[in-house]
Amino acid sequence: SQQLFIMERIRACKRLVDVERSHNITHYKGYIIPFISKDVEIGKEMKEIRICKHSFMRLLRIGEKSMRSLQNHVYDGTTPQRKINNLEPYWRKRYNELIKPPLDSFFQDALYPLTKAHSKHSEVQELNSDWSKRKAYGFYCETMGYDVKTDSAGKTKLNPIEGFPPDEKREVCSWPVFLKYWQKEHPKLRVCPKPPGGASAA
Repeated sequence: SQQLFIMERIRACKRLVDVERSHNITHYKGYIIPFISKDVEIGKEMKEIRICKHSFMRLLRIGEKSMRSLQNHVYDGTTPQRKINNLEPYWRKRYNELIKPPLDSFFQDALYPLTKAHSKHSEVQELNSDWSKRKAYGFYCETMGYDVKTDSAGKTKLNPIEGFPPDEKREVCSWPVFLKYWQKEHPKLRVCPKPPGGASAA
């Protein structure tokens, strides 16, 4: 959860503070930037960047009271029994800023142009029966710079597409997140049922 994520960062900072005291280093900023990067080199550089407590709180939108409470739990070795309501979940913030905008663009610019209106319900848009939601997910991953493979157990693996322009790559969501996004944001976008006999619709 968000609380445990923050507490882990506090523990890491506490260890750095102990090192600081043992080496008599002043003005040491101990908090790691609370973001991740799919790029390995950028990720390594980000891990080396340290920020102060107030910058850390601002990035995660944590109030002083909530931060102090979580610090006390870390120092006492206890676990919060109640959820702190004024925390914006880290993954929700990441989803809203990094995942959802490319998904919005994909559906509007790439998927909807392939649909047609339902014969009886004009507000419903349908993809040809050759499509499936899994196929649409694979198409989405390709537009983000990744080739998706699904094993017999239904687990997906993303492989970078060789030669894909690095500046056009985007972070890709998982299949469950893609499916939930579709159901929530585009409930009237459907895949046309296959006709009797399994033949594709014309």
